[in-house]
Amino acid sequence: MVKINNLVDRIIKIYLKKIKNELPDLLSGFYLYGSITMNDFYENKSDIDFIALIDKNLTSEEISKLKKIHEDIEEKFLKPNMNGIYINSLSLGKSKAEIAPIFAFTEGKAEYPSFFELNYITWYQLKNNGLTIFGKNTNELHFKVNWKDLICEMNENLNNYWYKWNEKIKNRDNINNDELEWGVLGVSRQYHTLIFDEIVSKRYAGEKLLQILPDKFKKIIEEAVGIRNGNFKRLYENEIERKNDLNLYVSFIIVESNKIFDKKYINYD
Repeated sequence: MVKINNLVDRIIKIYLKKIKNELPDLLSGFYLYGSITMNDFYENKSDIDFIALIDKNLTSEEISKLKKIHEDIEEKFLKPNMNGIYINSLSLGKSKAEIAPIFAFTEGKAEYPSFFELNYITWYQLKNNGLTIFGKNTNELHFKVNWKDLICEMNENLNNYWYKWNEKIKNRDNINNDELEWGVLGVSRQYHTLIFDEIVSKRYAGEKLLQILPDKFKKIIEEAVGIRNGNFKRLYENEIERKNDLNLYVSFIIVESNKIFDKKYINYD
């Protein structure tokens, strides 16, 4: 059972009150997903991932009001950020290519037009792990996610975004804690999905891979999990060694993920 953090609960109540006062007929549903619903939420680093359903095209006035609502909340609460999308229920479950640009709020800024978080992993999490604040229950939302589509999209993300991300830091002398956690647990979660056919939290994926991957990667995973949990203990004395181990780990995960993808899904029916 999901227990909403007290601060998250307070922020959501303030947000919904503002919506009721400023845009009372706009939303037909409001849902949380991501770290909150996977019991992996941390006030100082996690976001409030949300999906707000609307049944109409937003006017410029409505966009301005939404932007002001979110900016007011950002000013009042530095963390956690509200990161989410406003989308027509008919677009749920579709690929980015099938959806018109939406209004989103992410990293403290309004985005319009935006394609933020329009992917199969978002839809899968909403359908299977989403928390209904109001509106239809997630199992009543009329869309399905094809697992092969999700896996193909994830594999492309590994070979595009994560490959480029890893290349960018190769010539650096050091990395900060946020970068290490982002890199190690980001690819770990995707690798876990490929192996076990389920989507889990970053923390759980890291802890699970500690048990099954070669010992040479344990130190970098342990450091990332420690940062995530807030129980950080420095395991590296040398900054370059730390950065190199991150590079090696991400490269290893990409290569091994491609092997698994080819074996399990290339002839997937």
